[in-house]
Amino acid sequence: VLRRKDYFTFVASGILGVIATTTTLVVLSLYLHVMAAKLISILAGFAVNFAMSNFVVFRALRPKA
Repeated sequence: VLRRKDYFTFVASGILGVIATTTTLVVLSLYLHVMAAKLISILAGFAVNFAMSNFVVFRALRPKA
């Protein structure tokens, strides 16, 4: 069953991933070559998206007692 809360949680996790990727890229591009900063920002975005999907969006539901 698709609920509005589930949809908004999924969208929020995507937005958080974009924020993490962009922030990482902007900060690291000040200190590293741009290509290295892009690669690291992709990894950071992957980590954030995976964590959000695993622990928030698609978490296992506890059985009701």
